Amino acid sequence: MSLFGNSRPPYEPMVRGEPETHLLTEDESSLSANGNSHLGSNGTSAAGESGGHKLVRRYVLLLERVKYGILIGSGVIIVVGAILSVLFLKNTSLSFEAPDGSPSYKAQEAIEDEFDAKSTQTIICYITAEDGGVLDLVASEDTPLKVFSEEFNRTIETSDHVNALATFPLYYYALNDAGYVMEAHSFVSADQTSSIVAVVMDADSDDFKGLKKDMKKFVDDYSHDEIDPVLTGKTIFGDDTVEGVAHDLETIDFGLSLPLALIVLSCFLVSVRLLLIPVLCVLVSATASFGLMYPVSEALTVISFAPSIMMSCLIAMSIDYSLFLLSRYREEIDGGATPFDAVVTMVSSAGHTVLASGSTLSLCFLGLCFFPMDLLRSIGLGCALAIAGCVVTSLTVTPSMLLTLPGFFSKSDEWLRKALDFVFNCKCMRKESGTDYKGLSGAIDGTDEEEQHLTNGNGDAVEENKDAQLITEAQKSCYYRFGHKLVKYNRWIGATMTLCLALPFGIMLKDFEQSASLTLVTPRNADSEKAFEALGEDFGAGTLFPYTLLSTIPDKSANNFDNCAGIPISQPCANADDTQALWDEVVNAVEAVQFDDAVESISSVLYTRASGTDVVTSYNEVRTNLWTALGGGCIDTTGVSNEVNFFGCPSRGPTCDETVCSTFFNLQTGLNEQATALKVTLYLSMDPFDPDGRQWLDDARSALDDLGDKSKTGMQFYLANGAGSFIDEISQVYDLLPVMIVVTLLVVFILNAINFRSGAIPARAVFTISVMLLAVYGASVIVYVKDGLGWLGIPGLEKAGEGALCWVTPVMSFSILVGLGLDYDIFLLTRIVEFRQEGHSNNDSIILALAMTGPVIAAAGLIMAIAFAGLLFSGLMVLNQLSFYLVFGVVLDTFCMSTIIVPCIMVELGERNWWPTKMPAVTKAKIPGV
Repeated sequence: MSLFGNSRPPYEPMVRGEPETHLLTEDESSLSANGNSHLGSNGTSAAGESGGHKLVRRYVLLLERVKYGILIGSGVIIVVGAILSVLFLKNTSLSFEAPDGSPSYKAQEAIEDEFDAKSTQTIICYITAEDGGVLDLVASEDTPLKVFSEEFNRTIETSDHVNALATFPLYYYALNDAGYVMEAHSFVSADQTSSIVAVVMDADSDDFKGLKKDMKKFVDDYSHDEIDPVLTGKTIFGDDTVEGVAHDLETIDFGLSLPLALIVLSCFLVSVRLLLIPVLCVLVSATASFGLMYPVSEALTVISFAPSIMMSCLIAMSIDYSLFLLSRYREEIDGGATPFDAVVTMVSSAGHTVLASGSTLSLCFLGLCFFPMDLLRSIGLGCALAIAGCVVTSLTVTPSMLLTLPGFFSKSDEWLRKALDFVFNCKCMRKESGTDYKGLSGAIDGTDEEEQHLTNGNGDAVEENKDAQLITEAQKSCYYRFGHKLVKYNRWIGATMTLCLALPFGIMLKDFEQSASLTLVTPRNADSEKAFEALGEDFGAGTLFPYTLLSTIPDKSANNFDNCAGIPISQPCANADDTQALWDEVVNAVEAVQFDDAVESISSVLYTRASGTDVVTSYNEVRTNLWTALGGGCIDTTGVSNEVNFFGCPSRGPTCDETVCSTFFNLQTGLNEQATALKVTLYLSMDPFDPDGRQWLDDARSALDDLGDKSKTGMQFYLANGAGSFIDEISQVYDLLPVMIVVTLLVVFILNAINFRSGAIPARAVFTISVMLLAVYGASVIVYVKDGLGWLGIPGLEKAGEGALCWVTPVMSFSILVGLGLDYDIFLLTRIVEFRQEGHSNNDSIILALAMTGPVIAAAGLIMAIAFAGLLFSGLMVLNQLSFYLVFGVVLDTFCMSTIIVPCIMVELGERNWWPTKMPAVTKAKIPGV
């Protein structure tokens, strides 16, 4: 038995009309006794079938017994799966965790060890004047900004979910009233046109989602004529992405892609009634796969846009598989087969293609689970489940529907045929058989006695007649004429097409640029995305995702960052110089990462903000300010807010100036209790996720590692937070990508070798897939890096920012493109093998297979392109780019690879295609030319 369940070896000769005896099963005997002859499309009876065909017949008989149970079970799956699907959509997120052992993972562990810190996420409320004017900051009056800030703070503190707070909300008036004037001004833009409220939350708290929901409700409901508040932040991006995905599923996938794909399918099949089957298959597959992903989302972090990718794959493959199956079913029905035998042949031939394609594509998607990253694992597992659902429903629900209503589905829609003839002024490719069917596999009306006699007593005549009919039908196809040209000029056509795809597109890969910017994975023009961009302009691109430079010294060190703690400034401190030496090392570290003014601002006890510039502060100056604050009565130690150890500095005396209070504030937040660790917050002038930000991180880590190696005190430096975790995940993915590519192509080779028992076929498949991938990736650089199609004015085809591809699209699309590259290849190859086994020559088999499958492949490619093209109109740039990859890949595979390059290579290889297997001798006459 082959890998895909066909007990007949792929190259076992199976000539039409060849007698083969076997015992009928009880069900088959019963059906025969009732007058059901079960004549197949090839004119053979049940007793003249191969072993594989007998196995399929038994499978179809089993479906006949349980068909009602399958359909009832499908209804139950739709209902239950729909409920779980809603829960699954709500369970997706945009959070990322640092890979084990990565620099960001070690940095986060160091912070948690030294400061007993929690895993936090920051939500920023960005506030602007409604008319774009200047905000009134007068503290003594109830200005619109002050009223909003205090009401927003009150909403948080009175929420039932206040326990999710990691620290109290920070905003201008809270800090200004507490005496931290310098820190307060950092929460207002330089031109005073905008302000922010920062809410730091415990990401692991059970109240996290509840508090976030309360904040969003307050901001959404807040109405004021003079200010406009908007929430932004990574978790808000995730929520907006979920809403965008839900909108895409409703308007694009179900509202555009699915209807258009169904229209193309109905035109090809000349039947509207048959559309009931793919619609049911899509519903069952979607609800089943989405429902199964709900428990997965409880164990893994599922990225927010995974459902959109799953649905696009699901629609494309469900309708594609329906086209393969139903087109073969219509072909058998129009050829005079009974519905039962048409289903048997459909499952035996097209079903084999569906199973081979689906299993290969699912394995390719599961290859994404190879990466140690929940984002890719969730997409890979989700799409694998979606494809597996398509295969199962195609091979169970589709034949069950056909067996349940054979008379209904066996007829074409004459009105549609006339409409197509009128529109295209041509005869439709499907001809109404005029056959009236009764029951499961009733007798064929209109079959005259002479044809019955020929069938029973003159198999050779029937065989010759069918060969003539086959060639006559094939000659009507433009692919028949095209096939002859390919056979005649295969070297020129194949070589030219391959070079035209590989060279120009391959050269473009040298300019490949990928970005991790969060704006690529958030809905275009979403409030949070616009607020994030405005926030970067007003406060610096790195405001929302600052880095933390952590400096630590060994616990057993004789010195620490505050050797003189508890010693009044009036008394000498022998170890002050030792502490100053440690502080100097940290200052050197900050200067070491200041590449071309990459760090826009610094928050630390080591620096004082003066006239917009960060000035280094000595340890003695800090001691002086601290003792001034404590001795001058500047510090209010009476209250603690939300269990956070924070003391106000309300400037009660003339000595309590801004610098004194700022020193005390930064000392509280930047130094741990043991004074063995010191934090410095770095705000970059660039987006930390952009290519420039990623380059800064690489350079900064290298510089800090060098300083750590040279440190005489054993000081270690870490860069935590910012975009570090995400960038480390991406780096790990791209490090493993070459291994994943090799493993995937090896799997493709092995599966094709087992299925077709050939060494040449899988080698050729790997080559053609590689050419397609080269062309697709090169074209993506032209579009999204070079802005090659920007002149069209379509947002989904414009470059983002400075021009870069979202980092995830090349990785994610690889598995899909490999599967698509095999899909039509297997479909075409199966028919080539079928004709070659019947005795046609290699070249004739290729021409006939092209003629018979060319229109199906073209229709399937059009359907799949429509399904994936819907993502081009999504609000998420990551889905726009993925759509381009898949649509371009499908078009390329449909009209270049499967129908030109693959046949040309197979013509050139000749009988070597089947090595080491030997094909049967050529027994058929050469087919006529054009």
